[in-house]
Amino acid sequence: MVNRSFFGAGAVCRSSAAALLVVLAGCVSSQGDTLAAMTPPASLPTSLPADSDAVPVPAQQPRYAAYLCEGGGALTVENFQTSALVVGPNRESAELPASPSGQTRRYAAAPYVLELDGTRATFSRKGRRPLSCARTEP
Repeated sequence: MVNRSFFGAGAVCRSSAAALLVVLAGCVSSQGDTLAAMTPPASLPTSLPADSDAVPVPAQQPRYAAYLCEGGGALTVENFQTSALVVGPNRESAELPASPSGQTRRYAAAPYVLELDGTRATFSRKGRRPLSCARTEP
């Protein structure tokens, strides 16, 4: 015989949801405005001044990019954010993990290094001169 209590799991979920609604209904300011209807005071700035010392957020690199390199070579990059697939001038390809992980500017795995900086890319292979490249417009 299965022993089922009067208050099953469904009753607990319904009562938890009702309690949450009561708590959210109580979220009002001291003037009686709901939090959703409140706006920041006009005295707060909405943008940073031009002469601020704020660090600019780097623009996200495109998923696919083609680069023309000094000396006439070409480079293509498929950027997965946590890694990048690079096809170099000699059709050699390598998938490089972000190095260090958690950032999207430098990718490396021996013997390759790819560094992205805005519209510029530097691709290096151990024992060879680094390629300096500029992204082409789509």
